[in-house]
Amino acid sequence: MRSVLKFLVLILLFSSFVTCSTVEKKEEPKVVEPVKEVVEVLPEPVDPCEPNPCIEKNRSICKADKEKFVCECNEGFRDIAGICTDKKVLVLSVGADKGFAHIGAIQAFNEAGIEFSGVFGNSMGSLIGSLYAIAPNQDLVSRYRKLINSVVNSSVVSQVNALLFGLKNDVFRKKFDDLNNSIKIEETTIPFATSFFKIKDGRISLSVMQSGNLAYAVSGSINNPLIFSEPINNIENLDPGFDRISATPVEDACRLFGPAVIYAVNVTGDEIMYTPKMNCPVIEVKVPVSNDIDTEKALMGLDPDLRILVLRGYNAANKVLGKE
Repeated sequence: MRSVLKFLVLILLFSSFVTCSTVEKKEEPKVVEPVKEVVEVLPEPVDPCEPNPCIEKNRSICKADKEKFVCECNEGFRDIAGICTDKKVLVLSVGADKGFAHIGAIQAFNEAGIEFSGVFGNSMGSLIGSLYAIAPNQDLVSRYRKLINSVVNSSVVSQVNALLFGLKNDVFRKKFDDLNNSIKIEETTIPFATSFFKIKDGRISLSVMQSGNLAYAVSGSINNPLIFSEPINNIENLDPGFDRISATPVEDACRLFGPAVIYAVNVTGDEIMYTPKMNCPVIEVKVPVSNDIDTEKALMGLDPDLRILVLRGYNAANKVLGKE
């Protein structure tokens, strides 16, 4: 009987264990967190000009457009043919007595504080340009008068002879050389160049001078048969004024002194001519041409004719400078 009771007790215990093990446990309800708004964090925009990638000579201004940048020339410099430069070159045209307008234009440039790194002149532009290149701060009118007076000896007879029969180019060359201490082109205060047509063995070729005796170069460039009474058969060097490109020699000036901005004083009455390969920008001072001047008296340095021409150049240059 006891054994039966033990057996029953064991069965009951086993049954209660099985029942407890199969009862599903209820899970605690989960708390659902609210969905947080996702904010996308973008990287800070990168300034392509920081640090400054523009480190070229005279080109350090960086300007950015989104991811791109450009390097610009420093203030006071100009991009010419891919080079930043502040060089300015003066070009003076041919023009006989009308070339005295060059003096007035130079006065206006000086007053405006423009400094030139080179001067290229032909014919009368060669004479005025050379005097300026030797001593940029001296009065050009008085220096021209001193030169012409030395050529004609300042006497009335000599002046009359000069007016009637013309000046002598070889005399002009000697007096120019004497007054300027036989200066060489490479010794001028401002670098200078000029050109003339060389006649040899029946052939004519353009000769550009940027070294050697200055008097020789200038006398060759200014050797106009209408001014100097030389037998045509004896002429070796000739005024280049009959050639339109050499009349206002901006292309030669650009080639020798460029890249640079060219200030061209043109008294010829014609348009400046140059070939497509010339890449220097040109600021032209075009002086009005009129026939109300006594050419011979102006060339003798006499007023009012000379002063009228000087004033025309001065006014024309100031008009152009006022537009820059």
